[in-house]
Amino acid sequence: MRYTGAMRTVTLYRQARVDGGVRTGAEVDGRTVFMHFVPGDDDEDSALLWFIDVQISADNVPSRLELLQQWLVQHDGPVRAVLQEMADDLSLGIDTDGWPFSRSKQFGALLVKVSCSAVRRLESREIALHLRDIAAHWQSYTSQLEAVPV
Repeated sequence: MRYTGAMRTVTLYRQARVDGGVRTGAEVDGRTVFMHFVPGDDDEDSALLWFIDVQISADNVPSRLELLQQWLVQHDGPVRAVLQEMADDLSLGIDTDGWPFSRSKQFGALLVKVSCSAVRRLESREIALHLRDIAAHWQSYTSQLEAVPV
C-alpha cells in the first residue's frame, strides 16, 4: 500500500477501555493502517477511560507500510522527549476543564504533538503514568502493531 503527498501525519494512539482492554494503533493522514488490541474482562465495555495520541508530521513519512514501523521506532527520541515533558507537566493530573491537553514541539522538519484526555478524576491523576509508559515502551508498542487489512 502506498500513500501520496508531501507533509503527512502519522498518529500513534493508545487508549484504555472501561473493561480493561487496551488498543494501540497507528493512522496515516487519518486512515488506520496498524492496530493491536489486548482484550479486557469478559464483561465487554468499550467506553474509553483515557486516550493518548502522538502525532508526528513530516515530509519523509515512508509511503510503504513495511517501512512505517521502522520509521516510528527511529523517531523515538523526539517522541519520548515530548511525552516525558508532558508527563512532568501533568504529574498531579489536570482539571477536567483542561481536556484534551496537548503539547507540540518542533524538531527540525519533524513536528511532534501529543494530546491526551481522561474521563474520570482517578484516570486524570494517573495520565502522567500512561505518558511515561508510552515513552518507556515506544519501540515495543510500535513493533507489536499489525497491519490492518484493506
